Amino acid sequence: MKRLICILFLLILNFSPAQKSDFKIINKPINYSEERIRLSLEYLKEHHGLTQKSLTIVPKIIVLHYTAGGTVESNFKYFNKTHLESARNTLKKQSSLNVSSQYIVDRDGTIYQLMEPDTFARSD
Repeated sequence: MKRLICILFLLILNFSPAQKSDFKIINKPINYSEERIRLSLEYLKEHHGLTQKSLTIVPKIIVLHYTAGGTVESNFKYFNKTHLESARNTLKKQSSLNVSSQYIVDRDGTIYQLMEPDTFARSD
């Protein structure tokens, strides 16, 4: 399943106008502290009814998000925080766990992998 998701992701990128003919995936892992793991497991239980001992999931869809501004580095710094910023009150009422993503794709087509594709990332 992990391999299928990677292949689908790469196929989607192949049709992107910003994509060069040669691309690279750069490993840029976000911090998964004990607290982030705990918050993530709580989130999975409270919002998805999943009681798990690890953050491993079986992906069933690919979700593409567009960030209106910023750079790869500014988005990485945002995702790397364990807790949501105070300005996101609506999301914070559900959980203080910050949002994140498995990948960030730069405007030049460079792919940054922040975590394994089968690791849970809060996206809402």
